[in-house]
Amino acid sequence: MSNKRKYKPKDWEAIGIDLRMAGIYDEMRFSDAWRALSARQRDLYQCMKSARYNLTKEERARLRKLGNENDDLFFFNRGRWIKGGSEGSRKWYCYELYSNERQFYQDRDTLIRCGFIEKVEPLPSWGIREKMLYRMCSRWKYYEEGKQGNGITL
Repeated sequence: MSNKRKYKPKDWEAIGIDLRMAGIYDEMRFSDAWRALSARQRDLYQCMKSARYNLTKEERARLRKLGNENDDLFFFNRGRWIKGGSEGSRKWYCYELYSNERQFYQDRDTLIRCGFIEKVEPLPSWGIREKMLYRMCSRWKYYEEGKQGNGITL
């Protein structure tokens, strides 16, 4: 049995209601790929990372059914990012980042090109729409500003 204790946030880190966390290591924060992102794109990445580590019971069950529960997959559908989508008891579930769908997809594509996430093309038998399923990615480590093929050419 593990003696590992759950981290309790300091008073200045949280208000104690919703203790979900998605930290960023300094290696990522000071990388060229991270610096190529806008503030809104960084917020989107943090929300996606939070979604990865805070799957709902239903999402965990769906990934378990696919055999991919621990494969850094996560769901990020329109209900998670659209403004005005946080009604009722699931307010924590919606990050209310965008009211403009086109801007969301542009920012998402930037995260993909910079190597932070990748879209997962599900098999038809999975019964999941392709827009919803993503995987965390480590290609950001190899991003070089101005190079074709491994990131955005700026």
